[in-house]
Amino acid sequence: MRFIHKSKTASTNLDAHALAKAGDLGPLWVRADVQSAGKGRMGRQWVSKSGNLYASGLFPIDDTPLALVAQLSFAASLAISDTVAVYAPDADITLKWPNDVLVGGAKISGILLETGQSPSGGYVIVGIGLNVEHHPDTTLYPATHLLAHMSADALSSHEPLYTGLEAVLATLSARFEVWRGRHAKDGFAPLREAWLSRAHGIGQVATIDGKPVIIKGLGENGELQVSRDNGTIDEIFAGDVFFAQSEIKQKG
Repeated sequence: MRFIHKSKTASTNLDAHALAKAGDLGPLWVRADVQSAGKGRMGRQWVSKSGNLYASGLFPIDDTPLALVAQLSFAASLAISDTVAVYAPDADITLKWPNDVLVGGAKISGILLETGQSPSGGYVIVGIGLNVEHHPDTTLYPATHLLAHMSADALSSHEPLYTGLEAVLATLSARFEVWRGRHAKDGFAPLREAWLSRAHGIGQVATIDGKPVIIKGLGENGELQVSRDNGTIDEIFAGDVFFAQSEIKQKG
């Protein structure tokens, strides 16, 4: 696996797009210490100060249907949760649909998939932001960061577990390759099973687009299954899930 490091950039996703347009489809990861124009899902800004991990993986997809490519967001969330577990094995790590990784119920990362076409073929970019040394205070959801869940010994011993962002990305990249490989070989089923084993909120009441639902599970293609007040089962393919008012922080 190749790794490209930049001290500062507008967006590692934009850097990955530029590489693809120039004919380099990876596989590779671009990491930056700081982003000036980082973004998350639905066009939201991703605060990108020094000390956290901002990285984008670039991978060729040939003629893979985009519906299958989109399932790599689950591979990314599983890889992030695996990585957090390496550094904080006692942490309460769960996954919230569609691709949030929670530690102690607070969001620790963000994932943004983008696809494109270049003269060399189709590609997917897996953009990941992982709060490592700090987290923003004003977010839609409570947030946290990795070092807050690590033991003192793991941080300050003669051979500390955390040695910097380069090592975190190496771990994350390796775990993503495991899940990407399983997806390529066996389809979505193993990712679905692993995701459900770590799922946050199954059986609980939540709101989606302001309407109450009960979270039932995950469909065979990654859709969220919910039940409505009238007992019907619906499949949700996009949206934000809120579990309780206490989980939401107001901006400002």
